[in-house]
Amino acid sequence: MRQRAATGVGVAARTVSVVVCTHTDRRLALLLECVESLRANDPHEIIVVVDANPPLLEKLRAILPRDVELILSPGRGVSAARNAGVAAASGDLVAFIDDDATAEPDWLDELEKPFDDPHVVAAGGRILPRWEGITPVLPGKDPTAEQLAAPRDQRQRGADEMAQGGGGYGRGKASGSGGRRRRY
Repeated sequence: MRQRAATGVGVAARTVSVVVCTHTDRRLALLLECVESLRANDPHEIIVVVDANPPLLEKLRAILPRDVELILSPGRGVSAARNAGVAAASGDLVAFIDDDATAEPDWLDELEKPFDDPHVVAAGGRILPRWEGITPVLPGKDPTAEQLAAPRDQRQRGADEMAQGGGGYGRGKASGSGGRRRRY
């Protein structure tokens, strides 16, 4: 894995660790897609954290590429799993992505750019969900007949405000915060 080049003048190059939390083998195919999309981004390291599912951990040991670090979360829930991923990460930045998401080829490059500003401690980006089945109606949004009749990819464009699965954090700047909140 390579060190990512800085995009600004006088800005040091940074390494990016990516943490993926997972908890069920029902999303195994999606997790494998996620990991492959991350490998195409060439991060410093990929850490898959398994939340409260030792049988899944054993299954993943047999099928994930050897360069993917695999750990079992010591707690329960996504916050404990993300904190375990941060503790295991060695990169300058830590990026999170959900196990059912795929990263665009330039995802890490784009996610890292805001960190050229020394005041930035966290960054995020647009997430387009891949709904299983019919796209749900979002709270506070009454769909028109035209919207409901639109092809699936067009309906997804308005749904990204509901997604919540990615972001990056500067380790040194946020490390005194005690990690991510345990409850949402």
